[in-house]
Formats: sequence, C-alpha cells, structure tokens
Amino acid sequence: MDHALQRLVDSVLPKPAYAGVRKGWHHFLRLQHEGFFTASQRRRLWPKILATPPMQTDPVTDGCELCIHLMCYLGDYLAAIWALKSFYHQSGKTYPLAIHIQGTSTGRMENQLRQHFPNARLIFQDEADRVVEGYLRRRKLHRLLAMRRAIPTMQKLTDFLTMTTARRIVILDSDVLFFNNPAELAELTGGQGQEFRVQRDFMDAYTIALERGKSDFGINLQPAVNVGIVRLTPDAIDLEKCDEYLAHPEFAQLEGHTEQTLWALEASRRDLVSYLPDSYYISLGGPADCARLKARHYAGLSRGMFTHEGIPYLIRSGFLENLQRTSTSRKPAGAIQ
Repeated sequence: MDHALQRLVDSVLPKPAYAGVRKGWHHFLRLQHEGFFTASQRRRLWPKILATPPMQTDPVTDGCELCIHLMCYLGDYLAAIWALKSFYHQSGKTYPLAIHIQGTSTGRMENQLRQHFPNARLIFQDEADRVVEGYLRRRKLHRLLAMRRAIPTMQKLTDFLTMTTARRIVILDSDVLFFNNPAELAELTGGQGQEFRVQRDFMDAYTIALERGKSDFGINLQPAVNVGIVRLTPDAIDLEKCDEYLAHPEFAQLEGHTEQTLWALEASRRDLVSYLPDSYYISLGGPADCARLKARHYAGLSRGMFTHEGIPYLIRSGFLENLQRTSTSRKPAGAIQ
C-alpha cells in the first residue's frame, strides 16, 4: 500500500478498522507472492509444530559460553519454532536462547513462543529500541542508528551484538531447518580466540563489489558470506568500524544486503571469515537430498521449499514423533558442560 493511499485510508477509517484493512492487505500481498499452493501448504503444515512439547533450554545468564539468537516477526514465528526445535533436537544441546521479536507482536504469538521455549529470553521491539538505540547514541554511531531505523534486517547486526553477554553466539534465521547434527555450530571445541563461521553463499550478495572492498577500504572482502547461519564471538565485529563503512556512497542505496555486507567487511578486515561445510546448504532453488545435509537455509527464491521440501522431510523422518519421545528425557543442564 503506497503512502498516499495509506494516509487516505488512515484519515477515513477508525484505527481498529484501519488495522484490519492493513492486515488483510498484507495477507493478500503474501498470498500473491507465495502462490495459492504454497500458501495453503504453509497454513496446513506450519501449525503442526504447535502440537509438540516445550523445548527445554538453559536460562540466559551473563557470560554464558554460548547462546542461540534468532529474530522473527508476526509473519514467520511459526517457521522460527520449526527452525529452533530442529536445531535443538538435532544437536542434542540445551544452550540458552534469545528470541528477538521484530515489529508488532500479538498475545497469541507471545504465548506460543513462551509455551514452546519457556526458558528463552524474549526481546520485544520496544525493549530493543530503548537499549540498542541508547547504546548507539551514546557512542555516536549515528549512521548505524539511522540505518537500523531504515532497514529492518540491520537489527540482526546491531541488536544481537549489543544485547548479548555470551562469549559465543549462534545466529539462525527463521527460514533454516536442521536435518542432522550441526556439530560445527553446537560443539564447544577449538581455541578461545575470535571466530566467525558462516555459510558459503552461491553468490556475492553484497552492497559493494569485492574489488571495491580492496580499493576503497583496503579490505580483502571474502566472497559469498551468508549470515543466515553464523557462529561467532561478538567481539569479532567492531560496530564503530561498521559505522565508518556506512559513510561510503554505495550504502546510501538502502538496499537489503547492507547488513550482510557490514558483517563480511568487518570479519574480512580481521581475517576471521571461515566457512561451514557444504552440508549447510544454500542455493537459488530446487530440491536437495535433505538426508545428506546438516541444514538448509531456504533464502530468496528457494523460500517456498521450506514448506514443500524441508518440513515434509522432517515429518516423514519422524521428527514430530521424536520430539514427543525426547521431551521428558532432555532437561536443561543448568550449566554448560
């Protein structure tokens, strides 16, 4: 709905009626984008996860060794429950969980997230705005502040790094599913230094070209970084440097790859980029053999496959029944072992 039409409708209709019209319009746009078949499959399959028991995780505490962070919104929180339950089930871990709820939420959404992840920390938009924007203002990171307000995906960068106290974090998008044990994300192995492990994309989805990273910033910008699945130490990314990068004229375009470009630039500057194995799959589209994958990130044109491929595979493999059987045997550790 364009701004002129939105102002007209807002001036004519009372707020409750306007909210209903706006919600209906968004549902229509989503149906138009997905197609009828995908939309009907989504409405049939996504709610099946709600019949599974709560996932017990360790409480979020200051200085914990590893914390899982995911951002979702009203339109994809059921997908987020699938993503998180598949991760915890396949990994067998109970790491603390922080769910960042972007934009408007409802009581039903909040109740279902609390029911299925009773020990998780839920971070709502009002709290995130207060904490993160205050942090950015105090440090005079005005470009990041403005970009956070302009591009919703920027909140992954600013909010996750600002609001965690964990030594390591794993970031998951809501359009990710896990089919086997993601040991590269979940095991507490290796050294104590900084790390930044990401999916290798099938393309360079950046705001600037690789050669501009070198010529304009002096950075050997690593190719094909995708931040749908990431394991990192929060101190690997310097938000002050990210604010400096935003002075480059290419970032004035306000396009969707800004956040990913900042992650890639800063991790490349510190020579920290490493890639997860190919079994953490991302592609333009088309089917995959889920049995051979640890995870698939259903991004972009492959998003419909989340519903057509990923969820049906998990259902056929007994995932929902396994959640029922293991819910009473898996308890939070209380401390990382």
